[in-house]
Amino acid sequence: MSIEKRIARLEAERSTSLTSWRLEDGTRVEFSFIQMFTGMMSLMRRSAAAFAGEPLPELDDVCSALLHTSSEERARVGIRHNWVNGFEFELARQENPSEEEIRQYHEEY
Repeated sequence: MSIEKRIARLEAERSTSLTSWRLEDGTRVEFSFIQMFTGMMSLMRRSAAAFAGEPLPELDDVCSALLHTSSEERARVGIRHNWVNGFEFELARQENPSEEEIRQYHEEY
């Protein structure tokens, strides 16, 4: 594929309200802006559950797809949806929240 065609394709993708990428197994996924926003909120709810000491909710479709996406592809998606850049960090925090995060959550809520 020529560089001009690749640039045109990337610009066309950027101008739509859909974000698409390939999972590590080669499957192409596509999510609307609203679905991506819902994914971000789902990730935040999981963090709140972790800090509250509650069971972690299941990952939604967007976050599940991101979990099965290469770091390079996540970085590309993160250009358009900045919250994706902290996805791995946030999952790690959810699995092992610090005592400070737990204490601060309980003080505020």
